[in-house]
Amino acid sequence: MGASDRRKNNRQRKRLASGRLMTWKGDFIVDFSIIDMSEKGARLRLHERYRLPDMLRFFCDHDDSIWEGRLAWLRQPDMGIEFIRRLDQSPKSSSPSRYNYHYARS
Repeated sequence: MGASDRRKNNRQRKRLASGRLMTWKGDFIVDFSIIDMSEKGARLRLHERYRLPDMLRFFCDHDDSIWEGRLAWLRQPDMGIEFIRRLDQSPKSSSPSRYNYHYARS
């Protein structure tokens, strides 16, 4: 069995975590994919170029969480957001892995 045959048998379909950036008032600005995420912030890949405000809200699709944050850096299409505080306590957020979402690695 060749290497490609072994790899094909081990593949699983994955969905990348995604979400939307919002203004401080809650208006949606732009969609993104999550490249990396920690308790303190996230690296995002924006789906389109957009002039971003310094203060943002981060809505994550896989667990419906909403965070307030500040723009840490911007090198489009990638950006960094530093989380300030979480705004919700979604029941989904306790177990995001059950939705089979994964963060992209670049």
